[in-house]
Amino acid sequence: MPVLPRVASLGVVLCLVSGCATRSPAGAPHAAPEKEAPAALQAPDSTPIGPPVTVQTIESAPRSNGDLLRNPDFHQAMDDVRRLRLVSSFQEMRRGLLRVSAGDQFESGTSVAYNFTRLHSAYSKSIDYYGEAIIEIWRNGRKVGECTREGLLVGPEYSTPQP
Repeated sequence: MPVLPRVASLGVVLCLVSGCATRSPAGAPHAAPEKEAPAALQAPDSTPIGPPVTVQTIESAPRSNGDLLRNPDFHQAMDDVRRLRLVSSFQEMRRGLLRVSAGDQFESGTSVAYNFTRLHSAYSKSIDYYGEAIIEIWRNGRKVGECTREGLLVGPEYSTPQP
């Protein structure tokens, strides 16, 4: 059985301590580079939806999408509208105002009003009924409608953004 020289084994120890063991030796197969997460799995609140909104008090400050999704009812309702491609992304602008980007099935999907009503109800619960809950629906930088306690409202008369 061959005996490795002491210098070689000391080199391995030094290499492990210094971090060079994380590099592939010459001729060794290289690990495949990590792929970027698909767009559907990336943070949906990274791109603002519509114009900015001024927050008046700390109590009305917007929550991150992660905070919103911690509410189980909201999470389920949002998962449903995203799975049905009625909504592509969402972002709370202030407490009580949620903006969503219309998905590619918004105009032609089935049960659109029903699913938006469920989303509105879950969003209302998530804000502990802190005032009126409004969900604004945006497409291509323009507001196309909103969902309030009165239901899904779409058309030019609902195209003005909420303050």
